[in-house]
Amino acid sequence: MRIIVSVASLGLAALFIWIAFYGAGGLQYENGYIWLAVVALAANVVAFSVFTRGLKQLHGTWFLLLVSALVIFIGLSFSWSLIPSSSWREFNRAIALLAILAAGIASVRIWSKHWSAVLWALVIFIATVVGYALLTKVAPAWFAPDEVNARLRAPFNYWNATGLSAVFGILLALWLGTAKQYSRLLTAAAFPLMGLCTVALLFSYSRGALFVGITSVVLWFILAKPVRLRGLSVFISGTSLSVLVAFWAFSQDSLTNDRVPLADRVDAGVQLGLLLLLLVVVLYAIGLSVDWMARNRSLSMRVRARIGKLAVGALVVAPIAVVLALGLTHQVSTGSIGSLWSSLTSEESKTPPNEPSRLTNAASVRATYWRESIRIWNDYRLLGAGAGSYEFVRMRYRNNSLYVALAHGRIFQSLADLGIVGALLLVIAALSWCFAAVRTLELKSSKDRISYSHEKLGIIAMVTLILAFGQHMLIDWTWYIPGLVVPVVFIAGWVAGRGKLSQALDLPSLQSGNDTVLRAFAAVVVVVAAVAAMWSIYLPVYSEKRAEDALRLLNMKKYAQAEQEARKSNKLDPTSVQPYFLLSKILRGGGDKRGGLTPLIDAVRMQPANAETWNKLGIYQLVVLSNPNEAVEVFSRALFLDPEDKEIRFNYLTALQALDS
Repeated sequence: MRIIVSVASLGLAALFIWIAFYGAGGLQYENGYIWLAVVALAANVVAFSVFTRGLKQLHGTWFLLLVSALVIFIGLSFSWSLIPSSSWREFNRAIALLAILAAGIASVRIWSKHWSAVLWALVIFIATVVGYALLTKVAPAWFAPDEVNARLRAPFNYWNATGLSAVFGILLALWLGTAKQYSRLLTAAAFPLMGLCTVALLFSYSRGALFVGITSVVLWFILAKPVRLRGLSVFISGTSLSVLVAFWAFSQDSLTNDRVPLADRVDAGVQLGLLLLLLVVVLYAIGLSVDWMARNRSLSMRVRARIGKLAVGALVVAPIAVVLALGLTHQVSTGSIGSLWSSLTSEESKTPPNEPSRLTNAASVRATYWRESIRIWNDYRLLGAGAGSYEFVRMRYRNNSLYVALAHGRIFQSLADLGIVGALLLVIAALSWCFAAVRTLELKSSKDRISYSHEKLGIIAMVTLILAFGQHMLIDWTWYIPGLVVPVVFIAGWVAGRGKLSQALDLPSLQSGNDTVLRAFAAVVVVVAAVAAMWSIYLPVYSEKRAEDALRLLNMKKYAQAEQEARKSNKLDPTSVQPYFLLSKILRGGGDKRGGLTPLIDAVRMQPANAETWNKLGIYQLVVLSNPNEAVEVFSRALFLDPEDKEIRFNYLTALQALDS
């Protein structure tokens, strides 16, 4: 049985790693294959769990139903969406995440006593991610020869996501370092894991991840009462030495400047690699020493409790003092503390440079994205502009030339896309999970009958990790990155489905009895629903694949075949405007200039709120058909939808000049 559990844990870790490296930043259409695989695997888990006898009661039902209601609402938004193609993709993504959540809840019935296997899968996953990220610094010639940014961003291609994964590693290191059920050789590994994750966090220059890391560590120390002292040794040892390494690295231009020649990065990487290796060896030795002292020279419970309380107090006060000291120094010396708030919330703020100094710089452009979300919501208060529409609809409301696909805040994104109804559904579902987590940990219990078992400490690690993700998605778009959201949603389902920790767990076994037929029917329903979901996910993915084939044939000047592929792409996903653009280009290349106009008109009809459709039509009218009169009218509509776009402005002025001449 132990071998089976180990293999399952490694398999889960391998799945998370594959999703992280293949999914990267989450904006590629290839992510459809991730969602296909995830739905297929989740359906198998849920279907199998129907036939098993696990916990005496199925927990997490209300949470699952509320999330299902949110997913259904996202799907319904397709009917009023301004950008239906984006809404379809958002619905597909939501279906996949719902399947993962259901799999997490169902896994408790199958794997009920093997919660530690889930945590070990997370440890292996995060260690791989953080290790690879640091290797891009240590050995850039092998792992990142074309990298131009100093900020650590592999493998997600987004630094804040890498920083958040490092926070996950810090929380997991606290669990591993205090897990007394394992040998000292394993628990001592928590010390170098803490150190490497801290270095990765600092190298990401992610202020949001740093803030979330501080609050999450404080929460862990509040919840994990009996192991605070041991956790403190892991945290202080790992962070203090890693901060010294980071300070040295920050003084090296080859490690902190952008666009550094590869040869210089290689030389600096060797030095960094030696320091990191020394850090790992020293911290592992400290871990072994701390474990030996804990086993042979234990302190009294009174002293341990007093130190634990002092530690929590210090963790609460120290970060605030550091942030104030670092973040306010410049503001106080040049003006007033009020300017700090202004730089944080003003639309005039500029993005700070990608260098270590950004960790002490409060300026951010997030307030700009959030204000644009509110402006969209003011016009579509009840139901929003449609799931995923923010990227295109915001163009009409922006006062800058910045491009951003997501609102850098889940609540603001929901208000713009789904209105007050969708935002409320999201908040209610989140609160439902919080109540489920409180019930699982039995935090409301007035009696001290719930001992801090190994499982409870493991669930605390899961809860703090999930809340860290929840905090971060309020200020960033990391909820969109598959490599982060899939593991978090899975363990969120596990926590919700566990039920009270005082409730005895049954050994999972196949269920037999009079309800076998009913269970079989439920399993069939799960499989059918999964097949339907996978078909919905597959259509847009296959449509884009057909579009790629059409473009390849167009470059080969095989116009008839290219047109056939483009029409197939359009048929598979009629909501997307890209096949229309491609079809117009093909028809024009084949000599049918008048025929090339029709697909562009169809694109405008499909997405009249998309400035790109009007701009493409205007260009065709002006350049191909030499009709400046029509082009001026079309460009004026495009300019209304995106008044800050320089290309549209130029095209409009060009059309006016052509009309005058």
